[in-house]
Amino acid sequence: MCFASLLLQRRVFMSYYFLHVVVDIKALKILASRGVELFHTTIVKTVKARIEEEKKSMDQLKRQEQKYKKGKERMLNLTQESGEGQDLQKLSEDDDENKKQTNRKGTAKKKKKKQWWQPWVDHAP
Repeated sequence: MCFASLLLQRRVFMSYYFLHVVVDIKALKILASRGVELFHTTIVKTVKARIEEEKKSMDQLKRQEQKYKKGKERMLNLTQESGEGQDLQKLSEDDDENKKQTNRKGTAKKKKKKQWWQPWVDHAP
């Protein structure tokens, strides 16, 4: 009985179909691992590209801010030399406060816009 089962196992495991299935499964494992590696590298590549874009935009924003500060300092220096420095400093501080208030009002308007009678309608382009 045992000998017959051993012969049957040998015949099954040495058949061409079984060997073909084993080779096919190994090939699928290799291809799947390669696919995962490629997918992972594309994700890493896109993340690095986004980070690089953010760095560039932050650098550009910092340069614009420095340019604005230099211009403002130049204007303050010119006005201080002419004797009107204190008045302009007060005006610039008032302008900054006004900008902050308008920003707050702008966000309040945006919130009100969302509370429209059809909130499911999106008006953004």
